[in-house]
Amino acid sequence: MINFPFCVVHPDEIRDDEKFRTLNKETGELEAVSAGSRKVWDFDSSGIKAIWNLVFSRVEQYLKEYQVRMEDHFEMVRSRPDEAANIMADFKSWEQAHPNPLRALADGCLTAILQNFSLEVETDLKKYATDSVSNRGRMHVIVKKKGSGQVIEYPFLSTGTKQIMLTAIPLFYLQPQNSIILFDQPETSIYPNVQCMLPSVYLDCARNNNQFFFATHSPVVASAFDPWEVVELNFNEAEEVERREYFRNRRHVENYYIKPKLLRWDSSYKILFGVDVEGNEQRTQKLMELASLEKEIKNTPDEARRRTLFVRYQTLATDLDWRAE
Repeated sequence: MINFPFCVVHPDEIRDDEKFRTLNKETGELEAVSAGSRKVWDFDSSGIKAIWNLVFSRVEQYLKEYQVRMEDHFEMVRSRPDEAANIMADFKSWEQAHPNPLRALADGCLTAILQNFSLEVETDLKKYATDSVSNRGRMHVIVKKKGSGQVIEYPFLSTGTKQIMLTAIPLFYLQPQNSIILFDQPETSIYPNVQCMLPSVYLDCARNNNQFFFATHSPVVASAFDPWEVVELNFNEAEEVERREYFRNRRHVENYYIKPKLLRWDSSYKILFGVDVEGNEQRTQKLMELASLEKEIKNTPDEARRRTLFVRYQTLATDLDWRAE
């Protein structure tokens, strides 16, 4: 099982001897962890530090090996320039046999989301010097602006971007199989136009027969699922929590009378989340004023007066996002 609690935190610095350890909450002791031995991954403030380092160990090892091989081949070219073509061909052959993990991360995980923030992953390994890696708090992914290429340091990324990176990246590298994956409010600090992408992004990161559970307060996220996938909890008349059902008589696909994927966003708020008001009191008053204007326009015989009233009607309708007929 993998648990992503509400608002995953930034993995702060830990010592090298704690690199593959996590905190046992019962004993208060650090325990060794490995990708294959763990049954439960809990991404809370005490455990995420070890997980973050564990999932990036592959990247760190690759970066070090890449740098060593690049320097070795450079030395060979400098000492044997007449064999430069063969030496570079050997280096290219190694690169093909050992794909860039940052390219895989970008193509298979982060690009789909980061492009919505006009950001992209830096995949040029020459930008990842070993010393800079060790000084980045083991934050091995460089994010830059699309177009200009300006690097955005981690502290200056938005909260939503951090939240996605800190959940999607470990999920991508852990590659869980036959697992239950829990997300609590994945929409935290995320714009609605990106929220609708979140379930598919996480599903694409871990497709090996895993089952996802998303606890959400977002109608946009809820609308990514079919009704038989949605569990809505409400208080009943006895003030007890119970599940609300959306099917008629029997639980069959064709019997569901509410389908979140087909609802408008305002309908989702009203039906799925029980928001039964249309805006605040001021909006209600303005809607009444709009209705009065409409009635007055219809009952006014004077053409000039009707045009004046209609201008007011159009202005108010625009403010209310109401289609003027």
